[in-house]
Amino acid sequence: MVGSTLVISKKSMNKNRTVSIAASLFLTPLVQPLLVGSGVVLTSAVSVFLTSINVKAETADFYFKRGYKKMNDLNDNQGAIQDFNKAIEKDPTNNTIYLNRGTAKLTMKDIQGAISDFTKVIQNEPNNYMAYFGRAAAKSLEDKKSGCNDLKKSSSLGFELAKRVFTAECATSANKKTNVAKHSDCKDARDYEGCMKYQTKEDTPSNKSNQSDSDCDSSGWCVAGDGKDSLGIPKLKGWRYLDDAVNRKVLYKEYTTRKFQIGNTSATLPKMHKVMVRGKYGRYIGHREIFRRYQEYKAGTSAKSFTLGNATTNCTDYGSGSMIGSSYFGSGSLHCTTTPANRIDIPGKSAVPAGVRQNRVDIIIDCKDRTWAVYMDNEKVDGWKKFEIRSEQGMYAYFFCKDGASKAGLPESDFIKLAK
Repeated sequence: MVGSTLVISKKSMNKNRTVSIAASLFLTPLVQPLLVGSGVVLTSAVSVFLTSINVKAETADFYFKRGYKKMNDLNDNQGAIQDFNKAIEKDPTNNTIYLNRGTAKLTMKDIQGAISDFTKVIQNEPNNYMAYFGRAAAKSLEDKKSGCNDLKKSSSLGFELAKRVFTAECATSANKKTNVAKHSDCKDARDYEGCMKYQTKEDTPSNKSNQSDSDCDSSGWCVAGDGKDSLGIPKLKGWRYLDDAVNRKVLYKEYTTRKFQIGNTSATLPKMHKVMVRGKYGRYIGHREIFRRYQEYKAGTSAKSFTLGNATTNCTDYGSGSMIGSSYFGSGSLHCTTTPANRIDIPGKSAVPAGVRQNRVDIIIDCKDRTWAVYMDNEKVDGWKKFEIRSEQGMYAYFFCKDGASKAGLPESDFIKLAK
């Protein structure tokens, strides 16, 4: 593993300004590291380092940035560790330095050293999700399951990548019910034997409508093979899908063969497209999902109408007449107007036939404004709203937005709602 870097720390290397490091821990060199928040971008294209930014020599900031460049641009992790050591001597409470030194140590396979640095950050900042994630990655190099508690904690703090790794590597034993738990669930069932068989069947992620699926994880996601899903519709072969037969729902996500690596675990990325907006490519990217569900029959309703209040009559006297009781006496004239009671009409609804429904869902990401929106069958149902780097959309933006969507070699999307 090379090219590793750390995520966000709100503590600044320089007390007078904020430097946020936004990337992902322990990723293969699918991407280059990215510094955001300070207006400074460091990639392998940077030819001049310390001379191009205002950093005083012999300061913690100086040694940190030099070490950061060594680690990410020069693959000199040993040199980076030496600079991080000097930076820590001058600023021993800065969590950002410990996070990056832990990354460099992990790349050098100094597992205990990495664990020590990540633990130091956790002690100082108990809600630092990347420190838990980094420590989990370090532990997993010795024992794949030993980092599960840290992954769970990182996931609970909102880090989507940790959630995915936890699901893939740690959830199997946690999700499976013991025989005692199964018995407790089924003891009052009419068909005890059938209930027990169903509970056992439910534990098997690869138990789909046929056995042609592959690459199933513990949460039930599989790569669709031949045949039909539980709704009786041909599968989208090659897509990852989750078949919820109990609730009669199936969700498909289009994935690619591109993968990222975390410790000993690898995961795939969705198939991303560049999206045309106002006649141009380059700023927006998107991926698509297909949602299938069974629609139960819904009876129609008849039209209804009702009135509110009563009709009112107002009369005006022109002349010398007068009203006595309900009668008018005199030589003048009386003009009356009647206002009917308010009437409300409620139209009826047509019956909804039973059957399988399918919707296309497009998730669109704005790489410039760091926002995203969801469209279902070309109609916006959610967004535009900001995403965090720790979120699922933030993770995708990190991988695919770094060079601009038009430069990433992405295929063109057939989503044209925003094209004009």
